[in-house]
Amino acid sequence: MPRNFNGTSDWIVLDGARVSDGSTAFSLAVWVKSGLKTFGMVYSETNGGGSRPLFFVCQNGSSGGNGSKLELELSSAGSVDVAISSGVFFDSSWHHLGLTQNASNLITIYRDGVQDSTFTRTANSNSSGQSMPTVRWGASQLNASTGNLYGGTLSDGATWTRQLSAAEIKSLADGMRPSQLGPAHYWPLWGADSPEPDLVSAGIDGILTGTARGAGGPPVGLSMLRLAS
Repeated sequence: MPRNFNGTSDWIVLDGARVSDGSTAFSLAVWVKSGLKTFGMVYSETNGGGSRPLFFVCQNGSSGGNGSKLELELSSAGSVDVAISSGVFFDSSWHHLGLTQNASNLITIYRDGVQDSTFTRTANSNSSGQSMPTVRWGASQLNASTGNLYGGTLSDGATWTRQLSAAEIKSLADGMRPSQLGPAHYWPLWGADSPEPDLVSAGIDGILTGTARGAGGPPVGLSMLRLAS
């Protein structure tokens, strides 16, 4: 049972779970389902009280976007890289979202297990003056304020401190549990527990703000094999 976020008062705090630390490889995967909402924040890593996104995954609002596509924002030593997917992710249907970055800063976006687009971030995000990163499902936190709340459903969110292969992303879109691929963090987003358990890393359970509830799951039979305890 995934979590359904109401778009006005629901988010999950995951502080301590940052994986996007500049020029090192990382990956993120999650099932998403939402209608149109510009800048609805799926996942964010920000620099605490500052105004700079370390890593945002949201519904597109830049350049007149209507919230149907995926937008990435990544800090780059004083500026922000922005990339928007080619395909639609937010059309009130379930889609699997996969992101990978290699050690050369090449980021690949996958939609339902198929490569959507690529881009290269311009610089390392570890610029000076950043405070302890804040990490969220369903919201961002900039200038000490929580905003850009996501209205929709999320399921089986996970992050890795390595680049997943295209075949691994496809296996997740086909229904494999993230726990089978050795993630750094895995939150099933079951929609029932608070804290939201991280089934891989002790001490990184997600703290729920609001009343996000369970909803119908993604259109795949998610494998329960090797589910971490």
